[in-house]
Amino acid sequence: MKILKTSKRLNIKTINESNYTIVYNHLIKDAYTRSNFVSFPKQFITSSNLNYTSLYYLAETFTEEKLIGYLNGYVKHDTRCFWLQNMIIHPDYYRQYYGTEFFYSIIDILRGTYNVNKIYLTVLDSNQKGKCFWSALGFVKIHSITKEVHTSNITATVYEKNLVR
Repeated sequence: MKILKTSKRLNIKTINESNYTIVYNHLIKDAYTRSNFVSFPKQFITSSNLNYTSLYYLAETFTEEKLIGYLNGYVKHDTRCFWLQNMIIHPDYYRQYYGTEFFYSIIDILRGTYNVNKIYLTVLDSNQKGKCFWSALGFVKIHSITKEVHTSNITATVYEKNLVR
């Protein structure tokens, strides 16, 4: 598996068919994310068309090659924006700046490969830790959305980060 970027403590690699099940089996524990990850066919890992490219990355510790996180999203080519859909860090690596290091490594890849100048993401309003994490990384709230899911209203906040060089 090719290493795309090495940071101080992490190797960043793409998720492909050979390591897809490793991510699923060792990292994704909650039922909601697990069902979404499984329902997304493996062929979409490398999907691309004129409008977007889907991207899937994993992070391993540099010294022990332990899987600590994954991130996926897509680049919209016409706007040079990246929509971050999921970023999961294994709980054993919380509050040690692995998530921050992983995220900034991804920014370097997105800038260099896709000339991305903005990142968007949504965070459920009930996810206080997520909102604090993304705000600390410079994301700014741009609006909220509410959607009915299984007869309950779910509210999420859309955040934006401009990537200024």
